[in-house]
Amino acid sequence: MAPNDPVVLTAVYYIWLFVTMSTAVIMVVKRRHIRSSIGVVVLVPVFVVINIVGTIPRTTQTETAYWVGELMDLKLWVLFSLFIMMYLLLWWGHLLRQYRKK
Repeated sequence: MAPNDPVVLTAVYYIWLFVTMSTAVIMVVKRRHIRSSIGVVVLVPVFVVINIVGTIPRTTQTETAYWVGELMDLKLWVLFSLFIMMYLLLWWGHLLRQYRKK
């Protein structure tokens, strides 16, 4: 059995995804930022599945170390995962910037 990331890191990761998904659903229900929020609602589950399935082959590394190693090898699944992560961060930035203006 391969080692795992620290519990705190894993908890922060899943809490961030839960808050992101919840906020996106609220934005869709309130009819604000609909297109980008629907993108988030679709991409968060895809992101989770890609990362879980992508890290299955690891043997002696934590999930994060394996992910970084795969990134250095330019594996397609990790590039797609990185793209989704960047989209989520940009979505949060756009959302926070919009609310800061008000």
